[in-house]
Amino acid sequence: MNVGVILAGGTGSRVGAGIPKQFIRIQNKPILAYTLEIFERNPNIHALEIVCHTDWLDEVESICRD
Repeated sequence: MNVGVILAGGTGSRVGAGIPKQFIRIQNKPILAYTLEIFERNPNIHALEIVCHTDWLDEVESICRD
């Protein structure tokens, strides 16, 4: 079983957007969603683990549901 691990715990302070860069929207979709899609399409990945700061857990869960 292969597990993909996505590290989404950064604060994005250097980006200066006021939110972590993984949640910045590009073409109306968070950057994290693009990453999830790539892992989901890979037939060699059987599960995903996403590491994030607890303050952003609800946002990550929402992105995963979408």
